[in-house]
Amino acid sequence: MSIAVMTAAFDVSARRIAQLADEGVAVRTSRGRFDLIASTANYCRRLRDAASGRGEDAPDLTAERTRLAKEQADGKAIENDLKRGRLIDAEEAGARWDDEIVKLRARLLAVPGEVALSLPHLTKHDVSEIDRVLRDAMTAAADVAA
Repeated sequence: MSIAVMTAAFDVSARRIAQLADEGVAVRTSRGRFDLIASTANYCRRLRDAASGRGEDAPDLTAERTRLAKEQADGKAIENDLKRGRLIDAEEAGARWDDEIVKLRARLLAVPGEVALSLPHLTKHDVSEIDRVLRDAMTAAADVAA
């Protein structure tokens, strides 16, 4: 068949027919002439391979499907763990932790005053020394955490 018949049959340009011939898909019988049956079979095979992911430039479809299935399974496992209370949101955990640290700090800073009320024989110096020790301990703990 002529190149004009090939372009009409494949619905592509003459340039594309030449590219397909260079790639071995379109089968040349002589200059400007092609085997329509063999070329059509090769072209259909190439289109099937491309559609199924087996083409030359296609990624490994099986590996991609496996990766997708694993990601979906991991996502579902995380979702289930969240529903069951085995996991918590990191931002929520951070906010709750911050709240608890603020409460702990306030509680520790109240200790010297409570000790002074419970032990009235302590001097102001003794109570301030207890306050200093607690503040030093909190500073040391904050330095370790940072």
